[in-house]
Amino acid sequence: MRWSQEHFTGVDWDHKTRSNGVFRLAGPATKTTGSVGFRLDAIKHIDRKFLLNWRSGDKKMFCVSEYWSGNLKLIMPYIRAFKGETAFFDVPLHMKLYEASRHRSRYDIRTIFNDTVVGVKPGDAVTFVDNHDTVEGQTLESWVESGFKIQAYALILLRGGGYPCVFYGDLYPNKECYNENVARNIELLVEARRMFAYGASEDFISGDRNCIGFVRKGDETHTGCAVILSNRDEGSYMTQHGRIEIDSTGWGTFSCFPSSVQVW
Repeated sequence: MRWSQEHFTGVDWDHKTRSNGVFRLAGPATKTTGSVGFRLDAIKHIDRKFLLNWRSGDKKMFCVSEYWSGNLKLIMPYIRAFKGETAFFDVPLHMKLYEASRHRSRYDIRTIFNDTVVGVKPGDAVTFVDNHDTVEGQTLESWVESGFKIQAYALILLRGGGYPCVFYGDLYPNKECYNENVARNIELLVEARRMFAYGASEDFISGDRNCIGFVRKGDETHTGCAVILSNRDEGSYMTQHGRIEIDSTGWGTFSCFPSSVQVW
């Protein structure tokens, strides 16, 4: 049977026998599959009271919910109601990344985190660039184009807010959406995250709408990193032949190629 968001429509969530059956199923299901968390699909089609009661059980299980809307105002009532019991896919951020990839240098990337879940509730956000529903030809098609894909992944993997989620289709060979160059660069960003993306984040927003940067300040065992990205079609931000000179107070001038991202 093919899944449809309508499968939950008409279910009597107040019926104790049915709701208790779902509660009882959760435990054996996780033990059988070895799962360590849940993804609640199409949450707006499930009774909110039922979900709150369900989440009152095993609080150690990570849970992420999907409310598919680019409008943060529609998602916020759910975020407030669950009070951290579940994280939410940051669909508003995904839609901004999609628009940025389409409009290229016409898009003001200084506003990329405005009105997003990670922008207002970073601890409740699961950030992503694309997923199985956004691939070309799917019902929620909103594919982030390859010209901005690496910048998008840098924004979710190297900044401090949110729980980043890498799409399988972007990373591993497949017939639908695989791009070898994109996959190779995602692997580099994942490694940069593992090695350097620690400590507090500080954004650096200039007067140029096509270039933004941020710094991870590191911790006791990691040096941190500086990241700068551009959605400019032409003209280079790269200076000093890619070399950075840091003064005695720790300041330097960092640069970037057009339509690219540099991690220092």
